[in-house]
Amino acid sequence: MRRSFFKNEDYITAEPLFSQLRSTHPNDVNYDYKFSVSNLYAKKDKEKALAYLKRVAAKPNCDKKVFYYLGRAYHLNYRFSEAIVAYKKFKKLYGKKGVKEFQVDRQIEMCNNGLQLLRDKTPLSVLKKTEIKEREYFRSYDMEMFKGNLVVKPDDFKSKTDKEKEEYSIIFVGKKVPVIYYSSYGVNGNNKDIYKIEKRYDGSFSSPSRLSDVINTPYDEDFPFMHPDGKTLYFCSKGHNSMGGYDIFKTTYDSITDSWTEPVNLDFPINSADDDIFYLATDDEMVANFSSRRTSIKGMITVYKVKLEHKPGVREVLAVRKEFISGEEPD
Repeated sequence: MRRSFFKNEDYITAEPLFSQLRSTHPNDVNYDYKFSVSNLYAKKDKEKALAYLKRVAAKPNCDKKVFYYLGRAYHLNYRFSEAIVAYKKFKKLYGKKGVKEFQVDRQIEMCNNGLQLLRDKTPLSVLKKTEIKEREYFRSYDMEMFKGNLVVKPDDFKSKTDKEKEEYSIIFVGKKVPVIYYSSYGVNGNNKDIYKIEKRYDGSFSSPSRLSDVINTPYDEDFPFMHPDGKTLYFCSKGHNSMGGYDIFKTTYDSITDSWTEPVNLDFPINSADDDIFYLATDDEMVANFSSRRTSIKGMITVYKVKLEHKPGVREVLAVRKEFISGEEPD
């Protein structure tokens, strides 16, 4: 049974079981390995998980996948250079199958992105944060600040591929706005892209239109939010120069040239080494809600309400508030 918990990535259930087995079988490297991996995803303290994984990786008879998870632990602790070393060792030991399965080359790219992104930090303060179940995160947004609602994407907006993959996503519906932006696998897609659909005067909807490759990449794009100005689009992507999972990006539409500007990463600490999703900004773009997995265990997510010192996307190197790394409550 405990093996199935681990195999099914139910790490929260698996972690205490393997913790107990470690205490009764201290020399069993397999139990040590599975406990360490489970701890990485079942606990908020990623530094402690890193220490466990380093110890397992030092044993000559350990499961070679430990070097991938060691890389993830370094990655999630913003120790990007050390993460790259661990990922490369995993590539060398585990071969082409593991590289493809775990998308190791992309993880290395993200670490290189992180080394650059940490040089430019977005100054902000945390006004509020709420940890909640992952599927319910959008219910904790302060929607009185925004001109619209967050709703579960209806089946009418889903492609055949979306339905086959049992795709689930949230969309922002602006009040009295005829255009809705959302994510979809499209007709035959292997990854999610950003689409738009327009509401006609008779209440019907146009056919969906995929946004350009300036925005969409070979990786997943999701969680689009069109600002009330009608031209500034915030969205999330695992592509572009993301430092880990989904990062939040900003792009602007030029109606004269019918084109989008190159997406700009919103930098740390809005973005982290884990998934950061659904950024909603006020009219002046100085207050926002977004969600992040950076300090949450598997299955949970934290919703942040933040106040910025200037509009996001402006490069400026300033000090970062502690709560984004430590998970401490704001003052």
